[in-house]
Amino acid sequence: MKTPTLNQYSACRQLLRVMPVIAVIGLLASAVFAPDVHARGQESSGPAMIDLGTAVNYKILAGAAITAPGAQIYGNIGAEAAITIPGAKITGSIEAGAALTPAIMGNTYSNNVPAALGDLRVAYEEARAVTSSTSISITTSLSGRVLKSGLYNAPGVLSVDGSTEHLTLDGEHNSANVWIFQAPSLAVAAGRRIILINMADYNKVFWVIDGAVTIGAGVVMRGNIMSKGAITTGAHSEVHGGLYSVDAAVTTGDGNIIL
Repeated sequence: MKTPTLNQYSACRQLLRVMPVIAVIGLLASAVFAPDVHARGQESSGPAMIDLGTAVNYKILAGAAITAPGAQIYGNIGAEAAITIPGAKITGSIEAGAALTPAIMGNTYSNNVPAALGDLRVAYEEARAVTSSTSISITTSLSGRVLKSGLYNAPGVLSVDGSTEHLTLDGEHNSANVWIFQAPSLAVAAGRRIILINMADYNKVFWVIDGAVTIGAGVVMRGNIMSKGAITTGAHSEVHGGLYSVDAAVTTGDGNIIL
């Protein structure tokens, strides 16, 4: 067996010095080029997205009248009938099918409203018809629950009540996830909040309601409310999403913020 030469010893020592550096470079490369589990193109683990058509261009859209005293609305509003908005601040267009109170120059009825209401009706019917073998029946209050993406339906009133408990929607770090809640009516008690965590997106939350929707005072609501009945919100509530009534009126309490 040959004895290693001085040059061979030197080469070994040099290799031992650089091996840790090579290992670190390998780890960094694997982190940089590893697949991104949150990348665009992810699909919802629950139901598919609901297409609102041109209705998505409105923050409030009503098949009857809109009443929104003192509201701050960050977007367009449109109604088939009259719009009453004393003291309101609205960043978008105001499209009234009848009287506009107070009268505001430059904001008149637009032919966009009938088309948007038509798109809303189609979206509502499609959302109401969504079925799944994994749908979850809700027979009690949503208060205190943490819900993942899915289809939820209630045979009676869908409610978020209780004195301190809120509803949390967990996106599971997938911004494509969708929630659909189907019910005859919806009632959210005063002071309750809909909380979104782990990349849940309020634009992908749909409350599909056959009849009346009642949101209490001081509520923080998230999602698009699509109803065939009237929608009413209490004073100083905050809505992240849209208020869409296919056939009836939308009435917001004093000082509401619609984002």
